[in-house]
Amino acid sequence: METLDDVALFLRVAEAGSFSAAANQLNLSTSTISRRITQLESALDVRLVKRNTRQLTLSEAGHKLVSGLTGKIADIQFLLANLSEEDKALAGSVHLTMPHFLGMEIVAPWLIEFMELYPEIQLQVNFENRNVDLVGSQVDLALRIGPLADSSFIGQKMIATDMGLYASPETPWANAQKPEYLTKIPGLFFHTQNTLWQLQHKQSLETFSVQSPIRLSEGEGIFVGDAAAKGLGVAGLPNFFCLRYLETGALVRVLPEYRLLPVRDVYLVYPNRGLINQRTRTLMDFLRSKFADLVAEVEACVPE
Repeated sequence: METLDDVALFLRVAEAGSFSAAANQLNLSTSTISRRITQLESALDVRLVKRNTRQLTLSEAGHKLVSGLTGKIADIQFLLANLSEEDKALAGSVHLTMPHFLGMEIVAPWLIEFMELYPEIQLQVNFENRNVDLVGSQVDLALRIGPLADSSFIGQKMIATDMGLYASPETPWANAQKPEYLTKIPGLFFHTQNTLWQLQHKQSLETFSVQSPIRLSEGEGIFVGDAAAKGLGVAGLPNFFCLRYLETGALVRVLPEYRLLPVRDVYLVYPNRGLINQRTRTLMDFLRSKFADLVAEVEACVPE
């Protein structure tokens, strides 16, 4: 960029006809202009002018540069200005990625609303459970369930994935009183869990490991939730996912004084610590607002 600026200065000097005339037009000192032309000649390894403060004489290389670039510097400056304006505009594409469960069952409706609000922004969305290379895949934003492995990225916590046990209110185990009861209840395991319940009492922080008979393992969220609603067992699910079941009465919290371990947070992750274009920043703010609403809804609806 510095060399490009010096080329633009050289063209202004050639147009003015002398260093002193260009200095007056640009409000620069003659010595500054001379130094920058010398800097350009060093960068290009060619002599461009024969120095004379009263009369400017171009070398053969100088003439070629002037004839070849006349009008093109203005085009380049216009392009650079447009790039800056495009970054500030609410138009263009944003590439984001997130786990399939989180994307399809929680975030997808939000993204539809976002597209309705900002019709000039195009979304490229990947729902997949593997961690995509954000830089190599040119991803602008990612939602990831922590802990975060790569500290070179910026991660902002959106919500804690506190998990609990849920069952149909029609089942005898909906009113289980102790963790030990789980040894006789069919277990419906979410795909991020192993097949051993790890429980922690919310007040005493005492932990328990309980093995349930496995009825379902490696299940996606809605599969596990619907199976529990049909009375097929007790399910371990993120609290924020179970709001729909709690509101309809299809599920109730089992052993509400316990949480399932481990607790993993959802992070909004982006790779660039520098400038963020306006369309990406707008989507980030939108997602933060939606997750804040979800947190409030969970606190209001999920029994403690």
